[in-house]
Amino acid sequence: MTVKLCPLFNGQTMFTPAGNVLSGGLIQTYLAGTTSPAATYTDSTGLTANLNPIVLTSAGTLPAQIWMPTGEALKFVLQTATGVTLQTEDNISGINDTTSSPTSEWLAQSAPTFISGTSFSVAGNQTSTFQVGRRVQAQINSGFIYATIKTSAFTTLTTVTLTNDSGALDNTLSAVAVGLLGETNPSVPAIIPYDAVGFHAHLGANQTSGTIIVFDTVDSQAGGTNYSNSTGLFTAPFTGWYAFSTSINVTNSGSAATVGVFLITTSSQNSLGADASVPTVTSTACSCSVVCLMTAGDTCKVVTTFTNTATLFTGAANTTQFSGFMLRRTA
Repeated sequence: MTVKLCPLFNGQTMFTPAGNVLSGGLIQTYLAGTTSPAATYTDSTGLTANLNPIVLTSAGTLPAQIWMPTGEALKFVLQTATGVTLQTEDNISGINDTTSSPTSEWLAQSAPTFISGTSFSVAGNQTSTFQVGRRVQAQINSGFIYATIKTSAFTTLTTVTLTNDSGALDNTLSAVAVGLLGETNPSVPAIIPYDAVGFHAHLGANQTSGTIIVFDTVDSQAGGTNYSNSTGLFTAPFTGWYAFSTSINVTNSGSAATVGVFLITTSSQNSLGADASVPTVTSTACSCSVVCLMTAGDTCKVVTTFTNTATLFTGAANTTQFSGFMLRRTA
């Protein structure tokens, strides 16, 4: 291991704020900007690691020197013997270390253990570092895998599950790094993450009664099962702007009728309707659409009115249909 002398603590006697020798004090060492433990070494050979935390002697001095891995910036936390923090110094590089790059967009973490193509583990509770939604750079023999953290859970160690941009982890996994900006209290202007939410359904059999059209056949859904083919209701999973559209085919086997179709949401009762006149023994179609702001949990449904109970809603060529999607999430 190539190392450089640490610019802190070497050759010093540490004291408490009251001026007493810091006997048995602790020096915790982490990767810069994180709570991930990082190794330091006792001399210039880089062969023997210091304890972490380093325990000061009864005279408040180091038991051995602190040498830092070349190319790594570290965080040092000085504490009393009982763990009370007295001093924190972050983004520290070794003396004359010109290869260290603490401003890199990727922050190296402790050594990972391969689990699967989309998961690995690291020692200790590192869920505060491996935050859900944070970006990860993982190194395998064939190159880098870039991914987003899907889940992060601690039991006896921290297990991280990823959504990979492409490719997969393998048993040559040797290093991981997280993006400089975390998902918790980032320094950039707030951006609500985009979540793909949408659905398309059609009527698979004639419906001759009821005011809510229950589109019983779901063709596709994204972002969960937010549309129910048993109730005909779409439930908004997030607060935001949504767009909906519907078209219906009407077959009239009785006297002339007038049919109306409406899209209604629970939050502000946004509705837009269309009427169609249906002559005797014929068929016609009508449609409508709406863009509206919905609160999470609000519903949208297609409601109809007609003056002749013999009017049928048909699924011929799947033309009686209901679709919607989220335009923009706002909370």
